[in-house]
Amino acid sequence: MTPQQYVQQKAVASGSSFYYAFLFLPAPRRAAITAFYAFCREVDDVVDSQMIDPGVARTKLAWWQSEVAGGLDVIELHDAFTVEELEYLEAIGVCGHGQAAGLLKEGAFDIGGRCAVSPSGGLIGMGHPIGPTGIGQIVEITRQLRGEAGVRQHPDAQIGLAHMVGLGAVCFAHVLQSL
Repeated sequence: MTPQQYVQQKAVASGSSFYYAFLFLPAPRRAAITAFYAFCREVDDVVDSQMIDPGVARTKLAWWQSEVAGGLDVIELHDAFTVEELEYLEAIGVCGHGQAAGLLKEGAFDIGGRCAVSPSGGLIGMGHPIGPTGIGQIVEITRQLRGEAGVRQHPDAQIGLAHMVGLGAVCFAHVLQSL
């Protein structure tokens, strides 16, 4: 079963009128919103089910993580400290544990590499203005997806992730896609 078939099956199985309303959207938007809806259903199933085996839950969520991380073209990380870039790349699933430093040295995370990471200069480069930091990341990802990032432009950027961390256990990840 392909990822697209799995997403379709997951969205249809819910029996929701949302899925059927999506059928009236243009094809690229329909595919994106159906995938998002299926992801939400998957998380609901994992969290709400008392019957699901924890190993199965981890496997399902790991599949979604690999699908999202494997398709990213550009990432703005909450890299307030230099070591965080390596830690978060591995935690997000862009690369395996212990691989980030080597891939960074090879240029995999440069503009034009496998996936451009913090092409804006990251939080340190932006001065990390505590309140609006996340907005700066979203603006950079939006510029990348529109092809408006100038010298920072990553070629053919279609999917981007803005990752933000707050105090305590607060963490957000916004995935944006060019339609």
